Amino acid sequence: MPSADSEATLKLYYFNLRALGEVIRFMLTHSRLEWEDCVVSIEEWDSGCFDKSFLPEGYTGQKKLPVLSITTGNTTRLMPESHDIAKWIAQQCEPSLLGATTECQAKAERLFDFYNNNSYASMVDPVLNYFSIDDAISQLPKVMDSLSEMLSLLSQEIQEGPYVCGRDLTYADFAIFHLLDNLGTLLGEDNVLETAAPDGTLRAFYDKMYRLPSVSGRMLERPLAGTGEVGREGSIIYTSKAPSRLEFVQTVWKEKYHSKIE
Repeated sequence: MPSADSEATLKLYYFNLRALGEVIRFMLTHSRLEWEDCVVSIEEWDSGCFDKSFLPEGYTGQKKLPVLSITTGNTTRLMPESHDIAKWIAQQCEPSLLGATTECQAKAERLFDFYNNNSYASMVDPVLNYFSIDDAISQLPKVMDSLSEMLSLLSQEIQEGPYVCGRDLTYADFAIFHLLDNLGTLLGEDNVLETAAPDGTLRAFYDKMYRLPSVSGRMLERPLAGTGEVGREGSIIYTSKAPSRLEFVQTVWKEKYHSKIE
């Protein structure tokens, strides 16, 4: 039975980025809850034009996004921290996305934290969405240096799949899918899911997730790369319709894998 919160009015405050908030957007779409995507301009945020006074402080004592506004009746609560938001949405879904067993719940929590806190995984989003081209060029080799190791680790976590907890879809699957999707956008989908991860596990996982109506629907509706509607101005995704075809991306890829991007 859905929780009482499933009737709440929801607003997600996040930037026009494919980063922490994009995982939440996938999950909200999957939940079938009614929600509003309140996109905050990075320029307004950085310049102080966006009024942050209503935002709650996160665990670090700072006001940051994403924040989920949950209004039930005359009561509104504001939830910071992407992991807390993801777990709340997971509870609203039927069936729950928290995990069917204690072991699965612990694994989902650990893998969501891996996306949020792993030094490599957390680098992918800003390289694609936030850094200037010059900064992205300097950081991209670091992404490539740990790519195979990270993909091998994720492949071991998923094992026979189809999801990270076997047959049970959890909120961690949306985080891992998002990470693979951003890597595919940056480096080329086939390069990431086949050349760099040749055992086929991550390709099968990615395709399974993509077939979820919520995931494929969100990907069709969201702003496209290179339109100036996603990413910080001057970033790779803001300026390029095909980031994996950029000369410096292809050069770094070839240096690592000695293969031509199709």
